[in-house]
Amino acid sequence: MDGHTLAIGGVGAIREVRHPVSVARAMLDETPILLVGEGARQFATHIGAEPADAGSIPSPGGCDTVGCIARDQAGHVAAAGSTGGLEGKMVGRVGDTPLPGCGLYADDRAGATALSGEGESIARGMLAAHILFALPGNGALAAAQMAITRLERTGGEAGAIVLDSDGGFGIAHNSAQFSVAVAADWLDAPRAGTHADDLREWYT
Repeated sequence: MDGHTLAIGGVGAIREVRHPVSVARAMLDETPILLVGEGARQFATHIGAEPADAGSIPSPGGCDTVGCIARDQAGHVAAAGSTGGLEGKMVGRVGDTPLPGCGLYADDRAGATALSGEGESIARGMLAAHILFALPGNGALAAAQMAITRLERTGGEAGAIVLDSDGGFGIAHNSAQFSVAVAADWLDAPRAGTHADDLREWYT
């Protein structure tokens, strides 16, 4: 999602594509917001997306979600996410990652967020939307914590990374581990950890 234009693109239940997030990026210039299944695969073929070879397809149980948020020097924010879904998922199942306001959202006027965790719980709570609504006046860390608290209504485990419009960031999760990396021009080197507390000194 592009926080400057509010353009958003997503694909779900897509096969035979090495990098689905690149297909979602190409969707930003299209009228539809979300394509799934065969429609997503056909669009990927149309734009010449790199196909997946047999060696690049994850084995069962090897799926996970990766999210990224960024802010440039002009103050524009963006968010992206990619997931392999859940092991043993129902055919056709689409989780929170490509759903606007659930797994991610970006708006220059407030900030950006991306989430990882149990998709149905994240979607039921519309966690990304609640983070964006909470950002003004609360800041990135408080907004992230409020979203994780909201999970008490739907259950499940999740984590959120959040940027506010001024570049402040926050991390919150209710899982035992939540791998995160941070890079910024005011850091001498990128920082990484497997728990929010590992990076506590670098965010407010």
